[in-house]
Amino acid sequence: MAHIEGLGKGLLAVASKLGKLEISNERISKSREEIKQLLSEYKSQARDEVDPRLKSKLKNYLKKLNANSRVPFNFRLEVMDMFTDCMEILDDDLVPEVLNSYKVAIEVLYRHALKDQELAPPLAELAAMAMTLATRTLRKTARQYRRTSLIGIRETLSLAKIGLELTGKFNLEGTEGAHILRQQIALHEIIRSMRTRAMTVIDQDTVIDTIQENMHEDHLIDVRFIPRDSHIEALGFALIADVQKPHLPPRKSLRLNETTHDDIILCELDLLVTKLIEEMKSAQSLMGKSASHYHDEYAFVSEKLNRSMVSGLAVIDMMREKKRIYERKPPSPAIYIQIEEDVGQVMSTLAENKQRSPFILQSANTGEAGIWLAVDVSEGGYCLEKMPSDAKTAPSRFVVSDLVYVIALTRAETGSKDWKELDRSLCTVCWYEMEANNVARIGLAKLKNGEIRHARITSSLLSTEAPKDFAAFVENISENKLGIWTVGMDMAQDVCIEIHTANGVQTGKIGKPMKCGANYTVYSCKLE
Repeated sequence: MAHIEGLGKGLLAVASKLGKLEISNERISKSREEIKQLLSEYKSQARDEVDPRLKSKLKNYLKKLNANSRVPFNFRLEVMDMFTDCMEILDDDLVPEVLNSYKVAIEVLYRHALKDQELAPPLAELAAMAMTLATRTLRKTARQYRRTSLIGIRETLSLAKIGLELTGKFNLEGTEGAHILRQQIALHEIIRSMRTRAMTVIDQDTVIDTIQENMHEDHLIDVRFIPRDSHIEALGFALIADVQKPHLPPRKSLRLNETTHDDIILCELDLLVTKLIEEMKSAQSLMGKSASHYHDEYAFVSEKLNRSMVSGLAVIDMMREKKRIYERKPPSPAIYIQIEEDVGQVMSTLAENKQRSPFILQSANTGEAGIWLAVDVSEGGYCLEKMPSDAKTAPSRFVVSDLVYVIALTRAETGSKDWKELDRSLCTVCWYEMEANNVARIGLAKLKNGEIRHARITSSLLSTEAPKDFAAFVENISENKLGIWTVGMDMAQDVCIEIHTANGVQTGKIGKPMKCGANYTVYSCKLE
């Protein structure tokens, strides 16, 4: 069986028992070899573009398997196991068919369990395996900044409902399978509720792994299926997933007292989130920092404290209802954004000569292939979009928390091919995602209250080290404190620097790092 810890033993025993009662034939053996060959071809093509005809063959094979109730149960499990081993490389349109295969297998086993109660316990195992695979798929798409297909979410919620109903019907709540089933349903809905598009892949893994580790304490969560027209009360933080509305994210609640209009899955998580937040507060106390300061410095503490802080902050962010700070609106006339790749080089050039305009808009001169369309613009930043035809130029090299330099452009005149420059600014990539139709979107937040300046390290702990020039974005924090944004620069605490401004030279001393991103570090600087 598929390699999922704690699951599969009961299913192997059931498959062996049912296999003696079912008929296998040459057609089954031939089918087994056929699917092995197809999956082998799929694996060999997975790194490149998979032939659509091959994907169609695999999809049709699963549909035929799911539609044939006379397929032996042990062979059905064997096929599911082969697909499970390929789950990490399966396309979104194949995953729902694999999940549907699990649902059909559960229905087959359920019919046998009605006649023989000894066959009931593996029902929870089978449902738990399906939910584990669904959660892994959701994690994979989150790491790729893609949205999981609605069909996949619909199949997952349907499986969760069936699994919870059957564990209750056969009194399986205390089994290992039921325990893992509840864990995976809760984890799946937590991931759906998080803003993973605004998290680095490393932070995604840190948060989800930490939450999953804490879920081994079964008393911290409670997951129930609530049929429609039921009155439900729950106190504390909970996520409510509507089984009939997979297009909607889970609803958040701190106090639930209502009659349901649809079938729902209720995940009560108050004890879990309380524990994670308390661990964050303990880590914060150890560091002797306020939460706001620590948020900017968590990358520089020990791994354990880092995990606690990152996870706690992500949980708080998940619980909070978001409100837009700046009003956004589609620009008119249209605004296009050129993203310069080498932000360090851009800053160095600008620091040397603020009056010079050194950039050649190469993408603009060769058409719009390398240009992003601004679909929303506000005082705080941009929401950019790139159409599927530009997929090869979509900057996968830009990741969440990158520092980038952007040039805002518009057409000089209506219908003209000439460009007119509107603005230039440093921005951070605050989120990134690929829509289901392969439209790439990226969110940029402008840096404010500062300018790109030439700076110099004048002295350091290594007295023999020569002065070193560098470019930095100098952010005004308070009257005698600056934020020094650097790219590719490591500076020790207490290093003395000079900052060249329009009004002369400022001197200061570097303090602790305040923040870091994928390609930059922000240091505090106390003016002298």
